[in-house]
Formats: sequence, structure tokens, C-alpha cells
Amino acid sequence: MKVVIAHGIDLCEPYLDNRIALEAEAIMEAGHEITVVCWARTVSGETVEGPEKEVVNGVNVRRVFSPASTPDKPLPKRIFEHLLAKRKISKIVRNLDPDIVHFNDLDTAVIALFWSNGPDWVYDAREYYAGMISHLPWPLPRIANFLESLVVRKADGIITVSPVIMRRLASYGASNRILVYNSRDPDRFVASGKSGELRQQWGVKPGNLVVIYIGSLGPGRSIIEMIDAADNMDRISFIVGGHGVWAREVRESAAKSEKTTFVGPIPSGDLPDYYGAADVVLGSLDPSHPNHQLAMPNKLFEAISAGRPLVAARDTLVGDVIEKEGIGEVADYGNREGLIQALEKLRSPKIRKKYGDRGLELANGEYGWHWQARKLQALYRSIAKA
Repeated sequence: MKVVIAHGIDLCEPYLDNRIALEAEAIMEAGHEITVVCWARTVSGETVEGPEKEVVNGVNVRRVFSPASTPDKPLPKRIFEHLLAKRKISKIVRNLDPDIVHFNDLDTAVIALFWSNGPDWVYDAREYYAGMISHLPWPLPRIANFLESLVVRKADGIITVSPVIMRRLASYGASNRILVYNSRDPDRFVASGKSGELRQQWGVKPGNLVVIYIGSLGPGRSIIEMIDAADNMDRISFIVGGHGVWAREVRESAAKSEKTTFVGPIPSGDLPDYYGAADVVLGSLDPSHPNHQLAMPNKLFEAISAGRPLVAARDTLVGDVIEKEGIGEVADYGNREGLIQALEKLRSPKIRKKYGDRGLELANGEYGWHWQARKLQALYRSIAKA
């Protein structure tokens, strides 16, 4: 079969979208041809320059060049740009004449609502979308909920990343649904031996606890709070990288701190080395943010695949998983002393190893990508037979 994956940001810039790359690989392993159609912009809105067509790891990539604005620009302008881009994405997808279209997130899945007829399609809900945009003016979050309820009832298959989000989609009447975690393959998430070089490059002193965060730079992720906590601790180094709407603020805050190093965007292929050089992974999400309450973030799966403990916020799904499975520590979000207390406990190599070993068990078992790929392939088989 010919499969098209529609994505609302660029596949490769500033670094490869790991989930789509793994999904595409699993679909190709099942014998299908894959094309990714993506809007040439970053998650924080900057336009991307690149070839209109290229092949990345055996996947055909088609970029849609359409105006894009950063979140600080007027909302009506941004909404118009999204509508224009979706129209262009829809046209290219239809011209490719696929057997199945795999829509990533609601911002692309709404395209299918305007098709009077077309190919089979699946909705891959990587976020609780209305919760993710809950900061935008009313009635946009409510409209998102309404549109998602329509998408869920019309889709031929439903994929999501969290059991709590799955229950929400099921309440809309979702059928033929599967849970596909943002997992990693521990056998491929192995450091190359550059850990010592990286620690030296970061200026880490012997005996320091190295805490790392690499990902989306934005509010509600404890990044600024961690910089503050590090400044009030001894023998600690905080390494922060990624890109997003807070990139400049994080870079400037890190520059003022003697304990924090900002490393910028990191290619996904380099993540194993960075995690290998760290002792602890920061993955603390603000529970007051609706999407964060339900998330099973990349940090969880990256941490367990690297055999590293995770620090998360209490009253979030990821915090519940950490406490239940014994793979890290939790602290009240925004509580500097609580965060410091959790990190001080993780100074113990014995405790870190205990959490890390348990994480690796999960990464090689129920949370491993091997099982997620099999579920995804089974969904595609069921749609093909229908």
C-alpha cells in the first residue's frame, strides 16, 4: 500500500521527528511505501529552508512551503496561515493518491473533514490538543474539542500516546483504536563512548551530579526552575538543550548561571551520547496545564531507554508512572526545595542504578518500541482488510 503521513511541522528541522521516523520505519517493514508531507516550519513557527523533495532513511519527504509566524504574531494572522498551509497539504496529499493517510495531530487531521470522498485515514493524537492550546482565547479550545470529536468518529483508525488520552477519545466513540507509546529501542539508544568527552566539554567537575533536559523549550517544563535549583545546590551541573518559544530566555538564563550549560538543538541521533553523559533526566511538567496532566512525554521513554532515573512533577500521569514503577523521583511542581530534595536523593549511585535498571526492564518490555511497532502494523493490516 501507499501511505502518506501528514505532519504540521518539518520532519527534519531542527532535528528529525523521532516518533514519525519510527512509525515510518515500522510501516515500511510491513511492506508499504511511505511519503511524509510536512509544512516547512519549526514547532516554534520559524520557516524552514530545505529541498522540496528528498529521501530521508528511505522515506520520501515532500515539503509544503507556506507562510508561518511565531506565536508572538497576531492570532488572526496565524490562523489564516494555518488554513492556507492545510489547503496546500491537502492538495499534495490527494495528488499522491495514497491508500491510507496517517494524520499527525488534530491540526492536520481536520483536513479529512473537508473530503467528500478519499482514501482511508488514521488519526494519530500525539497530544490532548484542546489542552495544549488552552492558553488561547475562547472559543478556540472548545472548537478544538468539537473538531476532534468529529475526527474521531470519522477516522478509520485511532492512535494515541497515553491511556488517559485514549479514554478521552473513546468517549467520543473512537473505534479501531490502539495505544502507541513514544518509545525508544534500548538496543539503538546506546551511547558511543563520548560521555567523558561531553562532560569535559561542559566543564563538569568530578563528583558533580549531571542533570539533563533536551527537548521543547517552553513554559511548564521546570526549565527555569531547574536553573534556579542548580544555583542553590553544590556539586551539580544542569545541561539544557532544544528549541522552542523560550529558547532565547533559556539561553539568557543559562548564561547567568555558573551551574547551567545551554547546548542548543541536539540531533536525535546524538541523544544517546548526551543521556549517557548524564546522571538524571528532568521531565517535570506543570500539572495545571491540561495537556501536561495526561502526557507520557518523550523524556520518560528516553530516560528508561538510557537507564537513567527521571525527575517528574507530582499530580501528572508521568509522575504516577514513575512512582508506580520505581524509575525516578517526583516533587511538587514549582517547589524549588522539593526539586532539590529529589535531586539530593539521586546523588546516590545505588539509587540511580536501581531506578535505571528498572527503567531498562520496562524499555525492553511493555514500554519498548518493538511492541509499539507490532501494534501499529496490526492496525494497518486491519484497515487494509476492511
